[in-house]
Amino acid sequence: MRAVDYSLRATTPVAQVVRTIAEDQFVSPDDDASTALEKLSSQGGGLLVVMAGENFAGIITQQDLLRLVQLRLQLGY
Repeated sequence: MRAVDYSLRATTPVAQVVRTIAEDQFVSPDDDASTALEKLSSQGGGLLVVMAGENFAGIITQQDLLRLVQLRLQLGY
């Protein structure tokens, strides 16, 4: 949406601003955190789309994973 002028946002179709997601931006709920971190670091951060088969399960960000690592360190894991 940043690329769309503010005055045009209310009338701009989603199809004009949607981005295609590359294959390396997907993870499965069964993938471990290290796999997700590797993918995020190879693409320079951002987010990954979590897919359970053909179903959208959510998104995970680099910040989400960093919080997980911080929590585990605090708990002694």
